[in-house]
Amino acid sequence: MSNKPLILLIDGNHKDREYYTDLLRASPSHFVVLNITTGQAGLALCKRRPIDCVALELDLSDMSGFQVLFMLIPRAQHPQIAVVILTQYANPFLLDAAIEKGAQTALYKGDTSADILNRAILNAISTVQSKRQPLAV
Repeated sequence: MSNKPLILLIDGNHKDREYYTDLLRASPSHFVVLNITTGQAGLALCKRRPIDCVALELDLSDMSGFQVLFMLIPRAQHPQIAVVILTQYANPFLLDAAIEKGAQTALYKGDTSADILNRAILNAISTVQSKRQPLAV
């Protein structure tokens, strides 16, 4: 079993998906990265296996990234999975809305370096882990 964080990248844009997958795999955090092209496929994968963090594009072919976010985090104050929005939309209102709805951070692709993305994912995972309720033994 690996201690490396498992990251799911959901992005319908082939070039962006490959670029960010490679960027995350080369990160000093040694992420294990899976990538998916649609929201439905991403949600199905999250039900089948534990994912440490979802990096989510808001512009998907089959549904809105906000719909995916709502399904992953139905209660914004009690997330069970870390979500980092990584989107082509530079609109600050959309980025703020994603955070209000439960994403730990929202990044515009045009302003996001490898280091920023790496730190955002690690911080998101840490934040969600600290908010989880401990299991009764």
